[in-house]
Amino acid sequence: SHTDDAEYGGVLGGVVNVVTKSGTNELHGSAWEYIRNTAFDADNFFLPVGTKKPFYHQNQFGASGGGPIVIPKLYNGRNKTFFFGAYQGYRYSTPSNSEQLVPTAAELAGNETDNQQLQAYDPFSTTCVAVGTNPCGTFSRTPFQGNQIPSNRIIPAMVAWAKFVFPAAGPCINLESTGFCGANALDTTPTTQVQNEFNVRGDQTFGAKDSAWFRYSFINSTVNQSGGLPGLPTHHTIGARDYGGSYVHIFSPTRIGQAQFARATVADLQSVRFTASTADILSTVGFASDFVSGFAAAGGGSLLPGPGISGFANGGESVDDTPKATDTDELRGTYTQIIGSHEIKFGVGFDTANFASPLAQIGEGFGPTQTDLPSTTAATGDAFTAFLLDVPNSGPSRRNVNEQERPGGVLSAFLQDSWKATRKLTLNYGLRYDYPFLPRYGTAATVGQEGGPETGEMDWDTGNWIIQQLPPLCSVRGYAPCIPGTGLPAHVVVSPNGKITHNEHTNYGPRFGFAYKVDDKTVVHGAYGIVFDD
Repeated sequence: SHTDDAEYGGVLGGVVNVVTKSGTNELHGSAWEYIRNTAFDADNFFLPVGTKKPFYHQNQFGASGGGPIVIPKLYNGRNKTFFFGAYQGYRYSTPSNSEQLVPTAAELAGNETDNQQLQAYDPFSTTCVAVGTNPCGTFSRTPFQGNQIPSNRIIPAMVAWAKFVFPAAGPCINLESTGFCGANALDTTPTTQVQNEFNVRGDQTFGAKDSAWFRYSFINSTVNQSGGLPGLPTHHTIGARDYGGSYVHIFSPTRIGQAQFARATVADLQSVRFTASTADILSTVGFASDFVSGFAAAGGGSLLPGPGISGFANGGESVDDTPKATDTDELRGTYTQIIGSHEIKFGVGFDTANFASPLAQIGEGFGPTQTDLPSTTAATGDAFTAFLLDVPNSGPSRRNVNEQERPGGVLSAFLQDSWKATRKLTLNYGLRYDYPFLPRYGTAATVGQEGGPETGEMDWDTGNWIIQQLPPLCSVRGYAPCIPGTGLPAHVVVSPNGKITHNEHTNYGPRFGFAYKVDDKTVVHGAYGIVFDD
């Protein structure tokens, strides 16, 4: 899965070289279209008679072409200047038809008997029950008579939250054999994808000894689908750009030099947001601003959490952005010398790396535990009752990470020889060295934030927790990250060089490989190497 050439390294997996087409002295091109949609699909065997087929649309199309650059009466690029370009588009759309269970109007009014709910108990009536010599060995609670929650106990803000998040319940569409209704609503939010990509390449021959090429690649992909509930779409975009070039100079038939450069960027952005404004419902429910607001990934704005009611559909807002999923620059230089049956190659390179990923996630959880009867092993309790009473059993959870990294990189050098030892045996051997420049985690702009430089890591050799940058005391800052009490506890130390990752000086990677031709039909290959994941 990995090459034995010392020229390649920095990753543990396989190395794939991709060669883009170049133009020729003649104009050539192609075009294509792949289409699949509902009109061409057969009926599903299990689809009830008279029911329309769910729509399905997929189109994949494109064109490519290349040739010499010729400007009549001004420039004739045959044999020296060429172009090649390609475009591909992708369109996809299909409905989801996701069955969901949502609260009914009766359940919102406190009637928790319409769907085989278990007996719910009043969590605010909890009292101790003696067990043996323990005066509080277990607990007892008062049941809600007829599983009906008194209207004066239902919190109107929770009802408003449920009505905003959930669609109105309809007739049961998934009645199980036990009489339990498994679904009473449909989420028909379609899944769609629009993707466009193109490649452009130019080649230039300057003479018998010099040539160069440049390529630019582009791809944009947008996927929209349900975020878990109707009116809560997921919007996911990926935009990638990649360009690079190469210059080759032939010093002599046995001496060749090459210089290369490239830049690649990938932005991976995903958000789940309600289509309706959440400003009023955030105010109506009365969420604390420290809980729902101030998310860096949302531009300092607010997010509405999903209610997380056990047994019901769920969906809440979030932002998961990685604007610098890839942000690299590469420079390479190689020199090849052929001496007899040896092809000796030497090269150096430098790769930069950068990363950024602001994340915003929020949620709550309501389960039956808060309204069960602790003194019995029988199944009791109702999650939706706990929701109406605003008694969560998990959360609130909040994640507001603003991860920004300083640029780093890897400096590499290699020397290798491909020796055709005999007519049947070829040996490849060489040595590669990689020196990573690991940056300090976080930036000055993210001090005081999750994902900032005030972070730490365990030193497994000493058992100490190492802090990269010391934050102030909690009594001074008032929020995390901060140091509780009056100072650092035992086994917590501050990094002496202000970093929790360190450059590695010993990444030497020897390589050895062979190819032996047993006969005209059989060749044996073998290789050994040490590779570092930089």
